[in-house]
Amino acid sequence: MYFDPGPGNPAYAAGTNEPTVQALLAEFLPEGGVLYDVGANVGFFTVIGARLAGPTGAVYAFEPVKANAAWIRRNGRHNGLP
Repeated sequence: MYFDPGPGNPAYAAGTNEPTVQALLAEFLPEGGVLYDVGANVGFFTVIGARLAGPTGAVYAFEPVKANAAWIRRNGRHNGLP
């Protein structure tokens, strides 16, 4: 997974942000699952969730800050996500 944190937390790029949350997503978000990322910031959990849910799943990211929403789209494109 490639992730550009932009103005967000640099730990996003290293993949070290909130390891407990990442582990819970890996445990409870199955392929084909659905994730709602409310307050998605720059999309760290959005991208992880999309990878876990796979092409048959869905992720809905909600981010009210336009600049952050642009980073979500950018990180999605970098990871080949629709």
